[in-house]
Amino acid sequence: MLLVAGSAASASAQTVNNMYADSLLSRWFAELNFTGGIAGQSLTLGNIGSNYNSSVNDTISGLKFKNGNSLGFDLQGGYFFGKKRHFGVSTGVVYFSQTGDVSLDKFHTEYKRTDDSGYLYRQVLSSNGQITEHLTVQNFNIPLLLKYRKRFNKLVSFNADAGLLFNVQMQNSYTTNATFNYEEIKALGLNGNSPTYDNGAVPSSTDVLLTQAAYFHTHPDATQQQMTAYFDALRSHGENVGINSAPSSTSGKVSYTSGTIGVLLRPTIGFHLSDNVMLNVGAFYAFQPFKTNTAGSYKLTDNVVQYNSLLNASNTQTTSTYGGSIGIRYYFGRNKDVDHDGVLNKLDRCPLDSGVVALLGCPDKDGDGIPDIDDSCATVPGIAKFNGCPDTDGDGIPDKLDACPNVPGLVQFKGCPDSDGDGIQDKDDPCPYQAGPAKFNGCPDTDGDGIPDNLDKCPNVAGPIENQGCPLDTVKPKAPETASVVIPDAAEKESGKGKKNPKHPKDDGSKRHGSSSSVSIADPVLFDLNKTEIKESAKPILQEAVKKINDKKDAYIVIEGYTDTTGPVSYNKVLSKLRANVLKKALMNMGVSEDRISTVGVGSSNPAADNSTHAGRMRNRRAEMKWAK
Repeated sequence: MLLVAGSAASASAQTVNNMYADSLLSRWFAELNFTGGIAGQSLTLGNIGSNYNSSVNDTISGLKFKNGNSLGFDLQGGYFFGKKRHFGVSTGVVYFSQTGDVSLDKFHTEYKRTDDSGYLYRQVLSSNGQITEHLTVQNFNIPLLLKYRKRFNKLVSFNADAGLLFNVQMQNSYTTNATFNYEEIKALGLNGNSPTYDNGAVPSSTDVLLTQAAYFHTHPDATQQQMTAYFDALRSHGENVGINSAPSSTSGKVSYTSGTIGVLLRPTIGFHLSDNVMLNVGAFYAFQPFKTNTAGSYKLTDNVVQYNSLLNASNTQTTSTYGGSIGIRYYFGRNKDVDHDGVLNKLDRCPLDSGVVALLGCPDKDGDGIPDIDDSCATVPGIAKFNGCPDTDGDGIPDKLDACPNVPGLVQFKGCPDSDGDGIQDKDDPCPYQAGPAKFNGCPDTDGDGIPDNLDKCPNVAGPIENQGCPLDTVKPKAPETASVVIPDAAEKESGKGKKNPKHPKDDGSKRHGSSSSVSIADPVLFDLNKTEIKESAKPILQEAVKKINDKKDAYIVIEGYTDTTGPVSYNKVLSKLRANVLKKALMNMGVSEDRISTVGVGSSNPAADNSTHAGRMRNRRAEMKWAK
C-alpha cells in the first residue's frame, strides 16, 4: 500500500520550486492523527478438550471473528535529519478502540469429575447453539517510526510513516450470550451403591443417566418446564446439573499483558496551510500479534454458572487494522540557513540557492566572478562590463546583441563588418572586399560604363548594356527612328502594298515599355535576385515563343526587362536591360532574326505583383515578350 501510494504521488510530481523545498521546513515537529477503519482478528483455538480430565466424545469448533471496527488516534513528536530533510524519526503513543464479535459454533465434551461426596462420575457438558462474545478492545502502543516527506509545491506534499508498534496493553471487555446444559452419567460400583466413572463412548445400560434424554424417556408426557424444574431440584441436592443455564456473570475482561511488537504503515498526502501547519489525509495499516493467557487448566465452563472467555481458549491472536487517517502536523520555527552555504538567511542574497560566501551566498555557475542573480549570461563566462556576457570577437558588442558574434564589426551594423568601408555591410554587399557606390549595392564600376563589375562581362573595358558591358566588335545598322512597327495586313498584301518589310524600331527603350496595347507572346521569364541567367525551367516558355514568332514571318517583338524594388532605381534600370538582352540572345540562338527583336529596360516600374511580399518580388523579376505595334 505504501509503495503504491508513493509511486502514484511521484508519477504526478513536478520539479519542486526551491521556495518550497523541504529544507525550508523546520526539523522539529509534533502531529496528531485520527484513524478509522476495519479491525480483524485471527484466533487459533487451543486443545481445550485436553484440559477436561479423561474427556470423550469431544465436539469443539474453531473460533471466528467478525463485525470488526476500529477508531483511534496517535500523538507523535519527531525530527527530520539530513541536508534535504526528507527523512525523519518519531515516537509517541498510538491508541486503538476496537469492537467486534468472536464466536464458537459448537461445544460438547464428556469428562471424569468428582462429586461432593467424593464419588467419580461422567460430566456431560454442551453449549446451547453458538457462543458469541461481543468485544470492546482498548489497545495502547508506543510507536517508533521512520518518516518520509517530499514537498511538490507550495500546497502539496507526499508523506509516509513506517515502523514498529510496541504494545503496552491489550484489554478486551466482553459480554456473552452463552448458555449450557450440564448433565451427569453415573456408573454403579460393585456393591451397587457407589457411583464410578464410565469412560466408554456409549454409556452402559446399568448407568444412572441424569440427562434430558433419559428424563423424557421415563416421563414422555412431561413438559420442558417440568424437566427444567427436575434438574433444578437435583442441583439443589448437590448435583452439578442444569438445563439452558446461563453464567452468573455474562461480562468480563481479558487482558494481554505480555509486550508484543507490531507494524504500522501510513501513506498520506499533505496540504500545507503554511510553512508551519500541514493537514495530512491518507490511509493506514497496523498489524499486531498477541500472546494469550491460556493456562494448562483452562476450562470454558465446569460448574453450573461458571464461565471463562473464549479469548482465553486461543493459543495465538493477531489483529489487523486498516482504514483512513486524517491529522495535522505542526513544525516548530524556521531554518536559519536554508541552503546550507554558510551564509545566514538574513545576510544571504540568494537564501534558497547554495552559493559562495564571497558572493554573499549566491551561486556562480560559469565561474566568471559575477553571481548568477546579476549575470545576464549565467551559463557562459563573460565580463562585468556586459553584465557577465561574453564579447567573443572583441568588437565592443556583447554576443547576445551581436548579429555577427564571431567576426569584429561595427555598432551601426549590430556588430557585423563592412570590410571595404563603403557603408554597406558585408552580408548585403555583393562585392564585400571592393568599395562601390550604394546605387550598385556596394560594387564598383571600374570602366565607368554604368554597369557594375559583378554584372559586367568586361569590367575593365567600357561597353554598352546591350552587349553586357563589352565593346561591340562590329557596328550594327541603326534601327528606324519610328517608335512603332506597322505589320501589313492581308488587304495591303493583296493590293501590292507593303512588299518590303520595314526595319524594326530603334532599340532605345524610350517609347514602348509597358504599352497597354501590346500583346504578350508567352509567359514571362523569371529571374533570381540580382541575376541575369535564364533558368532551365524557362526553356518551354522560349520554345513556345519561338514557334509563335516564326508563325508570323513579318512580325516584330519587343522584350521588356523588369526588376523588383530591392536595389536602387539606377541599378535596377541597368539590371532590367541586361535581362532583356539575355533573353534576346537566347531567342537569336533558337533561330529568331536579330532584326526582328528590340529590348527595353523598364527597371522596377510597372510591377506585376506586390513588392512587399516575397512571392510578389519573385514575379516582378522578369522579362516579357510582346508583339510590337
